[in-house]
Amino acid sequence: RLIFNIILNILAVLYPFLLMGIYQVWGLDAAIYFLMSFFAARAIFSPKEKRKISFLVAGIGLSLASVALGMDSAKALLYYPVCMSVIFFFYFSSSFFADATVVEKIAEKMDKDFNDDARPYCRRVTGLWCCFFIANAAVAVWTCQAGEINKLWTFYNGFLSYVLMGCLMGGEYLYRRFVVKRRIEI
Repeated sequence: RLIFNIILNILAVLYPFLLMGIYQVWGLDAAIYFLMSFFAARAIFSPKEKRKISFLVAGIGLSLASVALGMDSAKALLYYPVCMSVIFFFYFSSSFFADATVVEKIAEKMDKDFNDDARPYCRRVTGLWCCFFIANAAVAVWTCQAGEINKLWTFYNGFLSYVLMGCLMGGEYLYRRFVVKRRIEI
């Protein structure tokens, strides 16, 4: 079950490339039925602690696939990355109303020496991530407007958005580790 979930997570990251490849080789119906099977499998085999989010994501994916099937167009399938950015935006922004933001929770897990003085910084970083997800969703919508499944959409949603996310994550981690930590210790 663990290996199957790892494979499903890898397939989720590769969604744009899988969609483009299946669509180009076997056509729209094959892409839709593959994605329907994929989203159903993600919901069914998700770990219990991730069941709610897995059902939400699967519901969105199945809904988009159903719309694509009904319209006989791949256009709806392109909006999956947009939906994921919007979900992450709401997840991160809603954490402002909790005891700790998403970034605070992550920082506490990663840093044994996490100090309460770093909490305001982590709250600002949570806001930065919210801005990133809004911008990412906007660019993803723009790539969707370029037509059916194409290289621009695949490049941005399957590669560049992940690179940008990794740069933000890595840059923030290094900044927090070396700059913020020194300021707090002084």
